[in-house]
Amino acid sequence: MNARRTLALAALVLAAGAGRLAAAPSEPLGSALRPGMVLEYESLGQPQPEWRVDSLRKLVRFGGRDSCTILRLVIAGSPPAVQERIMRRDGDVLMGWDRGSKSWRPQRPLAPGKEVDISRGDGRVTRFAVEGTSADTVSGRRYATLVTTAITYDSLGVATYRLRERFAPSLATAIRGVFERRDSTAAGGWRLDREFHLARIR
Repeated sequence: MNARRTLALAALVLAAGAGRLAAAPSEPLGSALRPGMVLEYESLGQPQPEWRVDSLRKLVRFGGRDSCTILRLVIAGSPPAVQERIMRRDGDVLMGWDRGSKSWRPQRPLAPGKEVDISRGDGRVTRFAVEGTSADTVSGRRYATLVTTAITYDSLGVATYRLRERFAPSLATAIRGVFERRDSTAAGGWRLDREFHLARIR
């Protein structure tokens, strides 16, 4: 398994007291993160490269918009991988800054019943849909999550890939998820590709 690819796909990436529900849906993206925090993922029982919050700026103005979050992550490896995510809310949609076009692009929905289609540029489209809300506990703290399904369709409109995940806006990433490939011979028509979950936060 390509661990870095698993984490990157999950992600298309903690200050309140333990046991409390972290970050109401209206709070800034990444509101529970802080510099130096480490997120430890696992996949099929195996540890994955750690994510470390290198820097974090909240409620800043960027790209002509207010209340933006600028998050810089370092993912362990040789060499480490660096990701910078610039994001904001636009109503019920997470918008991400696209460096190539220097514009804001929709990334995913942030409310139950909301859908967002993302064009992949090669005829494929990924449709994100939030089915409801839930809560997940990591290292003794509960995080509000959005139960989300993302299905990728090929240029003919045939579903080929599916991600089912719990996305935590306060962490600006998913807490757990399952990737599946279309397989007509498998039960339910989908075959497990890989899975991930956030095992610890420190």
